[in-house]
Amino acid sequence: MKPVISIYIPALRPNLWLRLYESLLGNKVSFEIIFVGHVPPSYKLPQEMRYIYSPVKPAQCAEIGLRNCRGEYCIFIPDDVIFAEKSLDILYEEVSSYNDNVLVSSIPYLDGERLDFSYYNFW
Repeated sequence: MKPVISIYIPALRPNLWLRLYESLLGNKVSFEIIFVGHVPPSYKLPQEMRYIYSPVKPAQCAEIGLRNCRGEYCIFIPDDVIFAEKSLDILYEEVSSYNDNVLVSSIPYLDGERLDFSYYNFW
């Protein structure tokens, strides 16, 4: 089955990947996670996860990941992120409510504290 959301990641810390995966398991929307980098995992990946070996720099790994996305929507993140409960469901509901192309983002938190992202405001 084709995933609805593809998450692509230039990655080098496979010890964090299952933590990210587990944070997404409560979502109803289907997803895939694509890791691209030079450090392979030492464990078998769940079916929603793929690893692509590449010795190139992170920006090039991101490009490789994007080109291998099968989902209708794509999310670019680093490999040390975890998602709040039902984040993909909420993002999908929001983006699918628009008729035009839109960019939807989440609010970043670190250790339970909302990060100061006022410099991201474009309005």
